[in-house]
Amino acid sequence: MRTESDLLSTMRGGTPYAGLRGLRILIVDDNRDGANSLCDLLAICGGVVHVRYSGRAAMEAIASLAPQVVILDLSLPDMNGCEVAAEVRAADRSGGPALIALTGHADDKTRERVAQCGFDMQFIKPVDPGELLHAIGSMAGQGGLVAGPTEPRSVCSQSEPTAEPGGTG
Repeated sequence: MRTESDLLSTMRGGTPYAGLRGLRILIVDDNRDGANSLCDLLAICGGVVHVRYSGRAAMEAIASLAPQVVILDLSLPDMNGCEVAAEVRAADRSGGPALIALTGHADDKTRERVAQCGFDMQFIKPVDPGELLHAIGSMAGQGGLVAGPTEPRSVCSQSEPTAEPGGTG
């Protein structure tokens, strides 16, 4: 019997997403529905996924959870995604987690800004789930990301230490 993970692994040319198995992933977006949906998808694919809805909560989660991948919206209510990325890069001289920017802006100025902030990749919203899975799997396959234990427990954790107002997208 094929599982959801099997079906998702055949998207985009049959490339398997086994590289997500056990990866610690943090999603940061003030659009709660979008963030939670992405969390569910990445957990189905084997990730150990956590969600935060603000830049400050992201900084705390990065320090405590040590994610290997951070998927970060650029338009957050308290700190923008570039501010978070710059702080992450400044705090971790060894490179830190892979940083993936999510934005609704596809212009050249935004692309340049994203590159200067230290992001590894950028995706325009709405992101194609297959493309995002392929990108994370490719980063893992290139040896830049090392998965957790061989039999990790996939999880989608959407809780936060403090309540934050709903997102705007």
